[in-house]
Amino acid sequence: RVQFYQGHLVDARTQEINGTAAALKMLHLSSGNFLLHRCCFEEPAEVHLPSILGLLAEQSLEEKRLFTLTSRLGMRNPRFVLSSRLQADALSPDQQVLLEALKQFPWLQALILRAPLPPLAILQQLKTFLDHGWIALEREGQEAGDWEEPDITYLQEVLFVGQKRESNLVVLGFPGSGKSQLMKTLCGRRNVQEKTIHSLQVARVTLREGMFLNIIGLTLQENFMQLMEKLSQNLAACIVLLPHPKNEDLEYIQYLLQQIVQQMSVPMVVGVTGGDQSPRPEQLVQLREALKLPEEIEIIPVCPRSFDSARQLIYNLNPVKGTG
Repeated sequence: RVQFYQGHLVDARTQEINGTAAALKMLHLSSGNFLLHRCCFEEPAEVHLPSILGLLAEQSLEEKRLFTLTSRLGMRNPRFVLSSRLQADALSPDQQVLLEALKQFPWLQALILRAPLPPLAILQQLKTFLDHGWIALEREGQEAGDWEEPDITYLQEVLFVGQKRESNLVVLGFPGSGKSQLMKTLCGRRNVQEKTIHSLQVARVTLREGMFLNIIGLTLQENFMQLMEKLSQNLAACIVLLPHPKNEDLEYIQYLLQQIVQQMSVPMVVGVTGGDQSPRPEQLVQLREALKLPEEIEIIPVCPRSFDSARQLIYNLNPVKGTG
């Protein structure tokens, strides 16, 4: 049985099969009364899947764009806030989508994962938002702090003993502690020369004419002790920066801190970062006991992006009698 409409075969049926299969069977019959003028079958649309090389190239571009953005911002996972300059009515459809996503997911990593846009589009639109001043980093609007004359006098007494014109301050940071940001904050608004030597970050800060403070950053990893032996000969003070640790990390951190104390005999302080929340006083007491710090070493909370907080590290430097 076949059915036609305006000259087109629209249906075919047999006792066993229907549709296209029935029409094909009909065409192969050895007998029957029918005349076929034209027959065509709609071919399925061709699907072009991206090549592996194409996917890898797109991933590489995403990584480069992300690295460029985070390098510009100085943070791997910044938190964005909306600016009063933002006029939502003037945004394109994609920008409107990103705006709504920013309201729900202000952290960069969460935004890339959760916003209903491709990663490259998110990164491109974020750059546009930043360039126009529509968004800013949280606390970015605050004016950067700087060393005042009483601070410099204190630094001269503590770090420039013996009328020295140049002094070295090392910042030892555990991974994820905010070491690079703390170094940037400690530079204030001063004339700074920055460079990287092997695994060391070095920022040379001009405090006064002819008076220079070298801030040296080193990440605490397995091979750091070799560099520490070389650095310890010319150091004036040491800041140890660590994120509020998990219980399973305490033993390892305690071991590294003991190595540092034994290696150095310079003023030292331990700063603890806590992400969105500053460690509470009772947590710091428990942490001091767990790490078995010498009583002369202060352990204080610190926000690496705040100059006032970073400055407290300097004012809490205390001499430590090392064994190195």
